[in-house]
Amino acid sequence: MARGDWAVAIAERRFFQLIALQLFLLVASALWTRFRTPGDRFLFAMFTLDVAAASVLSAWTGGASSLLVFLYFPVIAAGAYLLGRRGALVVAVLSAVGLMGVGWYAGTEDGDQLLAYWEIGFRVLSFVLV
Repeated sequence: MARGDWAVAIAERRFFQLIALQLFLLVASALWTRFRTPGDRFLFAMFTLDVAAASVLSAWTGGASSLLVFLYFPVIAAGAYLLGRRGALVVAVLSAVGLMGVGWYAGTEDGDQLLAYWEIGFRVLSFVLV
């Protein structure tokens, strides 16, 4: 495992690679939808990729207590707007699973397990409320 400056460089490189991939997918989906009306399957695939990206960014920047956990909320709101109540619920459940995966993989910054469970539970509840 890399340590010190190499670890920071590798983490920054992965971060920017993920951002570049998200931008590429954004442009590709914009071009796709320009010529066609997106179906539900396309939208669910797009939201799944967005939740996965939010999960990876959260895991890389502090786990379940990361400040980037807020990235789930616009995805859920967009799911509600584009797919209605059913889409919002599906995206909220995907986000909850993603955040629980982040909590399992990366934990929290302070390492307190009880606090981590409460924090994840509160955020999952807020996903459903959105």
